[in-house]
Amino acid sequence: MKRKVFMVLLVGITCVLAGCVGPKPAGISDAQVVQDVDQFLLATQTDDYQTSISNFSSTMKSSYSQGKFESVRGLLSKASGRFGYCSNEKPGLTDSKGYAVYTITATVSYKIGGTQIEGLYFSSTGLLNLTK
Repeated sequence: MKRKVFMVLLVGITCVLAGCVGPKPAGISDAQVVQDVDQFLLATQTDDYQTSISNFSSTMKSSYSQGKFESVRGLLSKASGRFGYCSNEKPGLTDSKGYAVYTITATVSYKIGGTQIEGLYFSSTGLLNLTK
């Protein structure tokens, strides 16, 4: 019996050390992550800067000026036309250096356990072609 308990503990400790516990999430649900990205896309499409930054952390707000918003809006519009929404998507989750990183239509980062957007990244063939 002691041997079985020891083996279970050994396997459990090995799993934890090997990363078997899975990525740590933000402090919001997957559905809220999707809603945050959809809100950003709709606000960007309708030229609503204040709504586009409403779920951003203070660091993101201070670095994402109205001018940068206009630049991103122009690039996304040129690359993709009208934006689609991701409300039917289930985001993938990884974690990296204290951040929960979700991938759906965009890649969005939150602090682990956090509720505000700390990073937002777009990658598409249209955007890549614009930068060539």
